[in-house]
Amino acid sequence: MFGLWRLLGNCVWNKGSSYVGSLNLGSLWFNRDLEQNAGDVHMWKNYWPVYQKMEEEVKELSYNISFTDVHLPVYSHAISGLLLNICSGCEKSAKKIILKHSLRGLSRINFGKCGAALLGKYHKLSSVSIDIVWPYQNFSKVKISPFSSWQPGACKNPGWFTAYNKLKHDQKGGATGATLGDMLEALCGLFVLNLIMQEDEFPKQSFWRGQLHDKMKTLSTFFDATSVFQVSGGTTIRLKVNL
Repeated sequence: MFGLWRLLGNCVWNKGSSYVGSLNLGSLWFNRDLEQNAGDVHMWKNYWPVYQKMEEEVKELSYNISFTDVHLPVYSHAISGLLLNICSGCEKSAKKIILKHSLRGLSRINFGKCGAALLGKYHKLSSVSIDIVWPYQNFSKVKISPFSSWQPGACKNPGWFTAYNKLKHDQKGGATGATLGDMLEALCGLFVLNLIMQEDEFPKQSFWRGQLHDKMKTLSTFFDATSVFQVSGGTTIRLKVNL
């Protein structure tokens, strides 16, 4: 009987209600006071390990659901849980960055207004495109632009954030709209925001130009962060967030 309940609890369906696989629920995003240590340049240390844990859970998911185009519409309780945690992290990270740079006086602003504030400093944020480099996937499109809906004068919520909002307010009705595709785009958004949170750290580090690929792998084995950075130097190089 225990085995049956375990199976039912881990089942994953697509929008046609066909069984796909099983997975484990992700860890919960910790809740931090947005105002606490808002100007702390080391605040990223509280957030980066959580992002890394999220990424590991998504990679684990790829062993249970084939990461292919046909499965992008897949939804499940586990995917919903990941989307809720990842998007909550996006909200907190965005507002931390805003507070750190005093880009806006209010911390209680919606995500669209977060976009408007961030675009004032990071002008390329809406056009940044990140490649999925995780080898255990077969998507026809591996580039993600998580903030393409944030345009000057018209910062609309990304589709993945809209799916999150619907799910947050109606976890039963919104579950079918919280898909694998949404979750992957949200994870990419969280990745970019966490790199921005670390922007003061990157210029302090120097390494051989031939180590650039290995350096990118230390940041993520799921996404390629190269497009986020400006590389300076000759044989010895440094990185700078270039958004």
